[in-house]
Amino acid sequence: MNQDSINREKALKDGFFDLRVQRSGVYQQLRFKIAREKTAAGEIPFIVPDRIIDLPELLRICDSAQLPLKSATGILFPKGKMLRDFAGL
Repeated sequence: MNQDSINREKALKDGFFDLRVQRSGVYQQLRFKIAREKTAAGEIPFIVPDRIIDLPELLRICDSAQLPLKSATGILFPKGKMLRDFAGL
């Protein structure tokens, strides 16, 4: 599997996906869970990292998975997308 390509449908079905990320200058293979949360727009799947990751790397993860990401930094969306684009996935 290409490291920058994530099968979104498979990740949503399984509830997780694995991705190689850079943390503190070291590349690591991490598993990211997908949690569903009820919002005003409907039920939204969020990527929830369990470790602290730098903001540029979080944005890369969000764009490669084409899913919103919720972390201590805040809620991030893929480029050109908003919350209502993910309702009902």
